[in-house]
Formats: sequence, structure tokens, C-alpha cells
Amino acid sequence: MPRKRRKNRFGNHLLTFLFICIIFLLFYAFKNPILLYSSNPVIEINQDYDPSSNIQQVFYHADSDVKISGNVNTAKVGEYTITYQLNNYKKTCIISVKDTQAPVLKVKSYKTDLVEDVKPEAFVKSVKDDSKVALSFKGKVSKDTEQTVTIVAKDVYGNYSMKDAKLTLVEDHKKPVIEKSTIHVYTGSKPNYKSYLKITDDLDQKPKIKINSSNVNTKKDGTYKLSVTATDRSGNKAKAKIKVIVEQPKKVVYMTFDDGPSENTDKILKILKKYDAKATFFVTGNNQKYNSSIKKAYKQGNTIALHTYTHDYATVYSSIDAYFEDLQKISDMVKNIIGKAPKYIRFPGGSSNMVSANYSDGIMTKLESMVRENGYEYFDWNCSSGDAASNSVSAQTIIDNSTNCNYDQIMILFHDSSPKTTTVEALPKIIENYKERGYVFKAISKDTPEFHHDVNN
Repeated sequence: MPRKRRKNRFGNHLLTFLFICIIFLLFYAFKNPILLYSSNPVIEINQDYDPSSNIQQVFYHADSDVKISGNVNTAKVGEYTITYQLNNYKKTCIISVKDTQAPVLKVKSYKTDLVEDVKPEAFVKSVKDDSKVALSFKGKVSKDTEQTVTIVAKDVYGNYSMKDAKLTLVEDHKKPVIEKSTIHVYTGSKPNYKSYLKITDDLDQKPKIKINSSNVNTKKDGTYKLSVTATDRSGNKAKAKIKVIVEQPKKVVYMTFDDGPSENTDKILKILKKYDAKATFFVTGNNQKYNSSIKKAYKQGNTIALHTYTHDYATVYSSIDAYFEDLQKISDMVKNIIGKAPKYIRFPGGSSNMVSANYSDGIMTKLESMVRENGYEYFDWNCSSGDAASNSVSAQTIIDNSTNCNYDQIMILFHDSSPKTTTVEALPKIIENYKERGYVFKAISKDTPEFHHDVNN
């Protein structure tokens, strides 16, 4: 009998204990209604992350009742505070974004001469990482003709990969090759002959080039000889006489760029300089932090022309007065930059645009004559790159569109606003194509023929 009482007493105590635990848990859940998986989650850089995924349980409410505040920039290593709030209750956690992954490194063998100061970059086929990567050698590179070198790819957070690659050093007795293609330049030009030359070397990617153009008179039509010397770093030297034909231009490409300036304008200017090409920039007032590029383009010998200050069709084409007010604004802006007000213009959308009809019936017919009466000359185009179709037109599509024109006088429509990165990418191939076809590249001037569309409004 006493034993039975003891069992009952123990059972009662256990039930009481369990009851108290349940009450405590219910009270705790009431006071702390949000339960998180972790108070300090760690995620990898550039990993997708949703702070709501850290909610394990919400007591007495739905998960959707929890308000989450704070932002996590998964593209940047650091610690970020996220707050979870349910009515008056708040709970915070610190989310750590870290880079713990080593760079993915692929290497290749490299063959060079005995002179080159070999860099680890020469062995890298590809290297991928979410952070900036520095390349180095493990140990020193010797002068052995055949050796294995170890390439180290280390990111800024100390994660690294190592791969072995083969290095072969040889004595170089082979001189560079100078391609003897005839160079066509137009009378009165100041050609950059280096941009026309094609010089290759089996081991030296950048042989030194010396050009003597003293026997070429670009002020007079005729056939001349350009003296070219190419020397690789091993001292092997090649010489050639390149035929230069100076003539009046018969086939001309006028490249025009609308909607700039932007960060792409400077990139385009570098390409134009490399290929000794000139272009025309129809500028706007929409991205004035890059206005220094307008001055740079002008000093480089390109033509600065007027497009529109706002490029807001609803404003520009609301009336004749509104159009000329917009034109005057962009004219004043450019004058403050280059010291003069240009007289070459391009209508927003071109003279053939129909968007203007949405705001003012017949306005283009009136403007077409009125701009001339006010001393302006407008230009449309007879060849379109197609880069206006979207901000994701491929470089190859732009190349195909731009080189599919066969007139003697071609005016190509491009755009150099911020999103037009593929236009920049396509430009070298376009210039090379037309140069191979005997065209020269000029900026709009008083000698440029008219390029006008049929006016539709």
C-alpha cells in the first residue's frame, strides 16, 4: 500500500512538473513569439538570400504578420542587421556575408623567348571569383628552357588556388611579319599610319614599330611609299615599304552618335583615335556629369552637333516654340563647353518620326523648313545600327546591321548613351570592315551631302 501511494505521488509530481513546463513554454512563446533558425546566419557572397527564410516559427500568428526591416547586400562582404517585428515585439539578427570560396583557376602552357619578363597572367586561361583576384608565382621563374611554374590566384579575403603550368623558353631568331597591304588616305588628312598596319610576331605580341612618312605628301594626290620597321624584343628586325595612295575620298562613312554623352563616349573616342577615324556626336543635356567628353571629342577633331536638351518627345514636340526652346538650351550648353554654338542638328526620332504627331499635328513639316531659316542644317541617316531597338541588342547584330550598307556616302545611326555597351563592343569590327572596303571616316562638315528622310508629319 505505501508503495502504491509513492507511485501516485510521483505521478502527480510529474504531471505538475509537465504542467508548469507547458505553462512556462506558452508564456515564453507569448513573450517571444518569433523563433529564428539563427541569430547570426552566415551566407556566401553573391548568394541569393531572403531574410524570411530565417524564421523557424511564429507563435499565435502567421509568418506573414512579421514585418522585416533592413537590407542585406549579398554582393559585398560585411555584417548586416535585420529586424523582425511582430506588434511591439522585435528581434534582431546579424547576417554575415563572407567570401570563403577559392578562385576557380584554369591555366595553359606558355612559350616565349629568353628576353621576356614573364608574368603569371600569361599562363591564365581563365580565373573566376566573386572578389578581386591577384595573380603571382609560387617561387621564382628560372631561365631553364623547360620548367614547371606554379600560378597562385588569391582573392582579397585570402582564399587561393594554385595550378602548375609548363613554361618553355627558346632563342628567338624569327623577325616580325609586316603585312604589305596598300593604305588609302584622303587628301588633306593627317593619318595615323599605325592604325593601318598589321604586324605580327610569333613570340612578341607588341614589337616596336618605327614609321617614316617623310616621303608621303598627304596634301597632294598620288602614290607614295611609307617606310616601316618592326623590331621584336629579341632584336629581330623587319623592314618594309608600304604603298600609300593619297586621293580624294569617293567612299565615305559618317558615323553619328546620338543621346550622349555618357561613360561610353570616352570609350568610343579611344576607338576612333586608334583607327584614325572621325565621327559626329549629336548631344543631349541628360547626362551632364560627362560633359567633359564633349570637349574631348571636339578637341580630337570630331564634330559636335545638337540633338535635344531633354529628349522628352511630349515636351519637345508640344509646339514650335517648345522645340526651339529645347534646341536653344542644348545650343547654349554646348557653346559653354566648346566655345561656339553648332549649327548641325538631328531631330529627336529623325525628321521622319511619327511620335511627334501624338503631340502636334504637322509639326515636322513646319520645323523642317524653319530650322533652315534659322541657320541650322539637319541630318538624318541612310544606315542604322539597330542599337535603338533595345538596350540588349547584341554586338554581332549591330555589326551586321551597320556593315550591310553599300552606298558611296553612308551616314550610320549609333547611340552612345549609358546602356549602349554593345555599340562600343561592335565599333572596331565595323570600322575595320569599311576600311577594308576602301571607305574613309569623316565627321560632318560643310562639305557633307544632305541625308534627309521623307517627312511624315
